[in-house]
Amino acid sequence: MSLNKRFDILKIRVRLYNRLNSEILLNKQINREILMSEKRDAFVQKLKAKIDEWNAEIDRLSARADQAEVEARAEYHDEIQTLKLYLNYPEHKLKEIQDAGQEAWEDLKSGAEMAFDAMSEVISSARKRIE
Repeated sequence: MSLNKRFDILKIRVRLYNRLNSEILLNKQINREILMSEKRDAFVQKLKAKIDEWNAEIDRLSARADQAEVEARAEYHDEIQTLKLYLNYPEHKLKEIQDAGQEAWEDLKSGAEMAFDAMSEVISSARKRIE
């Protein structure tokens, strides 16, 4: 086999190798994006479930407040209104994560977790006072 023929074969092999390597890298990137998307979707579902749980808790506390003595009833309802206002912040954090790109949502995750932890404490404190 001539030297030119061998060189041509070698060039073809290098091109095939480079193409295969590019496809492998692209597949890794696609798999990484799919995994990130699945993680974000699971996190968003977790946050939505927690917000639904808090709304149900606020409704339950409101019903308890309605049954309270007259003097306490107004105070409890003020507290419930405050809870509803506080709930806006975790809802806002959830919206930010939903609107963020695949890469950016990870940066927002810790802020959302802090907001959700704070809301859990506020709900727990209100529950102790109303019940």
